[in-house]
Amino acid sequence: MNKTLFDSMVDITKVFGIDPYFAYAVGTVESNNTPFTEGNPTVRFEKHVFKRELKKRDASKLPLADALSGTRIATVHKAMTIDEECALLATSWGIYQIMGFNYSVAGYRDVEDFVTAMNSVKHQIEAFCMFIKGNGLIPVMNKLDFATFARRYNGPNYAENNYDVKLRKAYNTIKK
Repeated sequence: MNKTLFDSMVDITKVFGIDPYFAYAVGTVESNNTPFTEGNPTVRFEKHVFKRELKKRDASKLPLADALSGTRIATVHKAMTIDEECALLATSWGIYQIMGFNYSVAGYRDVEDFVTAMNSVKHQIEAFCMFIKGNGLIPVMNKLDFATFARRYNGPNYAENNYDVKLRKAYNTIKK
């Protein structure tokens, strides 16, 4: 366990009434609690989301999206040359891998402010807490309902990747 990171989580999550062990477990499953990779916020570019966002704005750019490959920051930068906002919306950010399109529920006025905030561990944790609060997941966490949390946080296909099982295992390991 990264004690410094955990202590930061304790300080921030207590304001929201969130179990810091659960928060740490989510970070473990999402990013191995890695806020930054090679000096940038840890990211995962989701090409299918990028294409969905492009389709809403300018479908003529869809062939350019087909040429993209990879999930890391270099791919995000390439996607930004096609459509900056769509690229930011289609990327998951930080420890908790919050998708850019969730910027509002995470407490930000636009995706650019959200992405800028992801340059701070404190803001990554605060965004997670706001996201959890905004989605009504605090009671689910407090009941240690890993399956419901996994479905609502990670999507309906969570079981295919054993998200709830990984989350429970991480929680139990940390809590020891």
